[in-house]
Amino acid sequence: MADLAIPKQQFLEGISPDITVKKKWIQVQIQERVSRINNTKQLIEDLVRGQKVNLEAKVIMFEKEKVALERQLADLDIEEAEVVT
Repeated sequence: MADLAIPKQQFLEGISPDITVKKKWIQVQIQERVSRINNTKQLIEDLVRGQKVNLEAKVIMFEKEKVALERQLADLDIEEAEVVT
């Protein structure tokens, strides 16, 4: 939607918008702002929800890596104990 502060259409020379037309143009601008507000809020929600899910997935993967590293550490302790005996 384009801002309609100044109408893009050309009308016959000497024809000016009356109060009714000016009000309608302002109503269009108000609706454009409502749409922009709603679109921006939706972008925020998408970003928050998408980013949250992505970060939750990363936490799960980091936890799995931590468990795998702890297993490697435990395996080294077992190997060290076997070598010592």
